[in-house]
Amino acid sequence: MLVDALDESVPGRTTLVRRLWGFISDVERLVNDRLVQESEDSLKNAIQECDLKKSQKALAKFKLILEEAKVAHWRERTAEWERSVGILESTQASDKQLQALNKLLEKADKLAFQENWKKAITAYQDCMFWLSRNSCPRKAQLQSETEAKLNAVKSKLVGT
Repeated sequence: MLVDALDESVPGRTTLVRRLWGFISDVERLVNDRLVQESEDSLKNAIQECDLKKSQKALAKFKLILEEAKVAHWRERTAEWERSVGILESTQASDKQLQALNKLLEKADKLAFQENWKKAITAYQDCMFWLSRNSCPRKAQLQSETEAKLNAVKSKLVGT
């Protein structure tokens, strides 16, 4: 580089080269710090927005920047953010599962409202089967409510 190419005859060359390299490393460190901070802010915003794809991309970029910038303890810093993105992934997965269950329950409730007892019984049994195979928050409560609805529809069928 130009710093190393400085003529040997320059008085105080060693000191001058050392100082120039110090300036260059200070500038590199500041640029890297700014890049790391911007990347971390982007990752934090993506997680707060609950945008899973954006969070995953921001995490990959953050890891790359930390690794290239040779930031100390970068593995520990990325582990914290990986946990946050993992929590976001599991939350969205459970939300999708609850949406699927809600669709089944809505269908069963609609059939019961229409007094189509046989199809309603089948739909509520589908809900019970879904609950037996999947985990979700308030699972026990949902099972008891669905079972109560199933029994009510069965009693209506017997009563007709």
